[in-house]
Parts: sequence; structure tokens; C-alpha cells
Amino acid sequence: MFLIQPGVSSAADDVKVVNQTANAVENATNENDIVKPSASDGGLTATVSDQTEKIKVPENSQAPINLVDKEDSTNNMSITLPEQQKTSDATQTKDGTIVYDNSDSDFGLAVQPTDDGVKALITVKDNESPKRYDFKIDLPEGSKLVTAVEYLGEENDTGEVYVVDSKIYSD
Repeated sequence: MFLIQPGVSSAADDVKVVNQTANAVENATNENDIVKPSASDGGLTATVSDQTEKIKVPENSQAPINLVDKEDSTNNMSITLPEQQKTSDATQTKDGTIVYDNSDSDFGLAVQPTDDGVKALITVKDNESPKRYDFKIDLPEGSKLVTAVEYLGEENDTGEVYVVDSKIYSD
């Protein structure tokens, strides 16, 4: 999901920028499904209730988000966020959104651990912001990404992307 955020002057303070990104993201998403992370092992960890997964969100935007299966490590995966001009440290909101942003960056990043996985969101600050954002995703062996249209059919398109077992799900 991409959100357009009003421009911020270069003299803006990082707290204001983080709050602006957090407000834009939380106003556009449903925070009811966010699993609030807690500090642990140099980052933030959200344990999905009644499941074996943990979502480890890093302290800064350069490290990957790790989705950890506590019962079977072969199911672990990671997502590396798009590279910002300046590395941003994680700031967690009261609702559980983790924001990576600063006044020197031309876009903001936000991560929301949820019961179903993780949402990674971008706030575009102005028309000088990049036009392309790359997420590197390391999947478990035998898995692949499919869009909601491919997985659920066009009538159920949610814009989401799913990780599926390529042995069970084939084109």
C-alpha cells in the first residue's frame, strides 16, 4: 500500500516526521489486527497468539523483518525493506505500528505485525520520492508468492500477496 503524505521541510524534526508517517499509515489501515510487539534481542518481537509464529521487527530500516516458525525453522522467511537515503531507527506507536522515518528521508516506512503476517507500508512524501520500491523476500524452499487474484480469484482481490506451498498450489 502506498500513501501520499504532505511535504515536510528539511528543518523538520524527526519526531514530527515519524508522527506524520504513523498517522498517515494508521488512518489508512485497521489497527485492530495489529499484534503489538515488545522489545527483545535488539529489536521488537510480536508473537502471534495461538500460533507458532513470531515476527521480529528490526531496530533500524536496514535489517530484515524475520518471520519465525518456532516449531519448524525451515518455514522461516525474511523481508528486507526498501533502502532509505538515511537509515532510520524504529519507533513504535501506541497501537503497535513500527515506523522508520526521518527528516532526511524522501519516503517513510511502516511495519504492522498482524495475526496473518506483516503489513509493510510506504508513505510517499512528494513528487521527488522514488517511483519504485523494492522489497527483498527470502522464502522457505518450495514456497512462492501469489497475488490475491491468483489465489482467491478476481472477485476476491484484496491487493494482498500470499506465500503458498508451490507443491500444493500450482498455476
